[in-house]
Amino acid sequence: MSRAGITTEKPCLLTEHGIYTNERRIEVTASQCYSDMNAMDMAVDHPDFVKSLKDFWVDMFAGFSKASYESADKIITLYEGNREVQILEGADPEKVVTIANGIDYEYYSKIPRDLDHPPTIALIGRVVPIKDVKSFIFATKILKKLIPNLRSLILGGHEEDPEYYKECNELVSYHKLEDVITFTGRVNVADYLPEIDLIILTSISEGQPLSILEGGAAGIPCITTDVGSCSEVIYGKSDEDPPLGPGGMICPLSNPEAIAREAYHFIKNKDFHAECSATIQNRVKTYYHQDKQIQAYKELYDEYLGVKV
Repeated sequence: MSRAGITTEKPCLLTEHGIYTNERRIEVTASQCYSDMNAMDMAVDHPDFVKSLKDFWVDMFAGFSKASYESADKIITLYEGNREVQILEGADPEKVVTIANGIDYEYYSKIPRDLDHPPTIALIGRVVPIKDVKSFIFATKILKKLIPNLRSLILGGHEEDPEYYKECNELVSYHKLEDVITFTGRVNVADYLPEIDLIILTSISEGQPLSILEGGAAGIPCITTDVGSCSEVIYGKSDEDPPLGPGGMICPLSNPEAIAREAYHFIKNKDFHAECSATIQNRVKTYYHQDKQIQAYKELYDEYLGVKV
């Protein structure tokens, strides 16, 4: 992007949903590819802190990010927390604007609910480490002991990281959960929403997950980790007026016990489930409608394209 802007001398607009440097840090830290951690150490005096090869990779990605920020005329992010991180990473505060994700509320809100199904939870996302699918599997194991007829779905592609997908399948087999957990692969999520009672997101990094917004529009509460803007979507922003209440629950990272505990509460407490269902649907309609998102981007593009309204 930086090169394109410099070469063409045209305005550059950068949209960053997940923070690029954060996600690269997670991937590099978790990677097993770097066996020689001191391979890039060229220090003569051997300081206490010696950069590893992973540090050099992280620095490189941080450099890419900063170059993109510097060349962009505007930087669009999803929520205020992301904006603060971007500024810490070198973005000019005057360039950063917030435009929340928007979804087709009318479509998802009209998806009929199928009441004749076993208690069903679902993780909607790719089968990759950053989604922490293994915590979802462990939560399913705990919940299965409390709800014998539980059904657990993992809706998402598994081609990106075959080794991790294999490990997840082995975990399912080891705990004898083959009759409970289903890996669907890539699917049209809307086809499954009628029979899902609860969406569970165990990610260790997110921006503003569309799965929560789409499920929320369909009236499905969500249990999620405290990542990205999930807390805003579930509990509402600090300036929400009037406060709508919770549309789900937030749990700590990598805590299957907490996930299972809250999921059990939702499934067994029908009144609480109904309250959260109405709340999340109302919040998505009010703050995350695609019409708001489209209008905000239209105004931005009109400005830089010189369109006169």
